[in-house]
Amino acid sequence: MVLLHTLPLPACGELSRPRAARVVDDVGADRRCGYVVRLVDHCPLSDELDAALARATIVVAIVVRSVAIVRYCRVVASTEHSERDVVRSLERGLLVLRTFSRKRRELSIAEIAEAVQLSRPTVRRMLLTLESLGYTEQHGSTWVLTPRVLEIGSGYFVDTSLAEVAQPLLRDLSDELGETCNIAIYDRGDVVQLARAEVERIVPDGIKIGTRLPAHATALGSVLLGGLDEAELASFFAAARLDSYTGQTVVEPSAIRARAAAARVNGFAASAQELDAGMIAIAVPILLDRVPIAALGTTSTTARMSIAELIERGVPLLTTTADEISRIFQLGNPHPPKNLSHR
Repeated sequence: MVLLHTLPLPACGELSRPRAARVVDDVGADRRCGYVVRLVDHCPLSDELDAALARATIVVAIVVRSVAIVRYCRVVASTEHSERDVVRSLERGLLVLRTFSRKRRELSIAEIAEAVQLSRPTVRRMLLTLESLGYTEQHGSTWVLTPRVLEIGSGYFVDTSLAEVAQPLLRDLSDELGETCNIAIYDRGDVVQLARAEVERIVPDGIKIGTRLPAHATALGSVLLGGLDEAELASFFAAARLDSYTGQTVVEPSAIRARAAAARVNGFAASAQELDAGMIAIAVPILLDRVPIAALGTTSTTARMSIAELIERGVPLLTTTADEISRIFQLGNPHPPKNLSHR
């Protein structure tokens, strides 16, 4: 606009209508260019000025279109995670699915509604929709999941194959230690069980594949927090609930940060009675290009051994197994994902 405004306007023949139309086409339909059209449509122009105007028109068109592109990119960036992009009905349906667990295999509509804080009619519609898709079944007044829900997670396991690679090695490790062993990944402030090899006990611990545990109160979590960079750690502390589960639970951010740093330096982490009284645990990282992609751990009780004994006996075995899992995983995945965790 400024280029055209500052041009000299000698008295000459008027710009023809067809030429004015070409100017409009060049500039585009943006109303902000109306001033240009009015200018060329009512001023007597020389051939010299006509040529200058044509060149300036191209500049204006480029600027206008460039501004439009920049504004579009800003809109896309600013709305990438906006509320408008969230499908609430899908979110609610997944909440309903996640309500079911090993201890809650059959649930009524009222129980689900209370757990997810939705109305009963909404929960009923969600369950009927899931039933039509084959993911739930109604048994009288209660609902259960069907085996088809396994399809939802199958793509993840097929893509990474870490659980498949690790399972036989976990079994051997569990047999050698005489303790339950597991692999977990980090997900939004929690550690999620990815694979397990359990030792039969009179009272099972109730932790299964998919179980989420707080990262700050577990050895697995300390190892995985040790793999986060400063920005990711800041996000963790900003969002995580640092609840105390026993008198031994570490909840001070500075102490949690220090323990994560120690795990990174020492190559292992330990936890004594922080999540459950009497339970102790150790964990080591499973590394890919020296970056933790998961953590391998084992648990015991203070009745069977001390935390010092578990560290002395377990850390070397866990480290060897973790290295072997990493080696086999990379052999089976020439281009493995850099990070299995959701940070």
